[in-house]
Amino acid sequence: MRFHVLQQIFLCILLPSVIQLTVTASEQPQAIFSTSNIEPWGFQNDNEELDGLLIKVAELLTEETGIKVSNHLRPYPRVIHEIKNGSVDFAIMFNSDQAKEIGISVGHVVDTKILLIGLSETVEISNLNELSGHRVGFLRGSKYGTEFDNNDKMKKVSLDSMEQGIKMLLKNSIDVVASAEQTFYFTLKKLEISTDKVRPIMVINKSSGDLYFSKASTNKHLIEPFKEALKKLNKNGKLVDIFHNNDFMPK
Repeated sequence: MRFHVLQQIFLCILLPSVIQLTVTASEQPQAIFSTSNIEPWGFQNDNEELDGLLIKVAELLTEETGIKVSNHLRPYPRVIHEIKNGSVDFAIMFNSDQAKEIGISVGHVVDTKILLIGLSETVEISNLNELSGHRVGFLRGSKYGTEFDNNDKMKKVSLDSMEQGIKMLLKNSIDVVASAEQTFYFTLKKLEISTDKVRPIMVINKSSGDLYFSKASTNKHLIEPFKEALKKLNKNGKLVDIFHNNDFMPK
């Protein structure tokens, strides 16, 4: 009898603490990110861990905000879809009319050049119209600016990866390939190919990427802390270090 009384007393003391811990854990803020699974922006490394430039940005944002980020690697078209339907809160996307239509810019993340890559002997060009009838590789779902996206004179070849694009270029299966500069130089390093074999022949344009909050997400309370965190990371230069001061970008 005495044992049962003690057991009841113990439960009365313990249960409220357990319930409180459960409630506290469930109330911890969390942000869901959708990240393009294109190297070097987002990928799974040899240890099966999430890695990449945008993964590093998300980790910095967690450090600054104290908000846990749950990051999901997706094909870029699915990133767009998830931001549109609000199944995720955030995605880092290149600025475009489409991005602005489905998301709210929370702050600047990256500046990049969109390059046109050719073999070392390929003559530099100054206008995309010079590629009329040529086979031009591009990453599936990517947007490289109105001049490129709306050009129907080129024979565009959709690619799954820049690695595929560089290999096709070396085999003369395509004539040139379009790429963000980080994607190009990362791939050269990975494939151990020097710029003596392939090189930029034109800067198509300069682009930038922002952190976008889904207009369909109900977690509006996440906007302000991430906005303030990005202001700080832009000011202290940590974002520039991630995208430009790494082991594959030219110095």
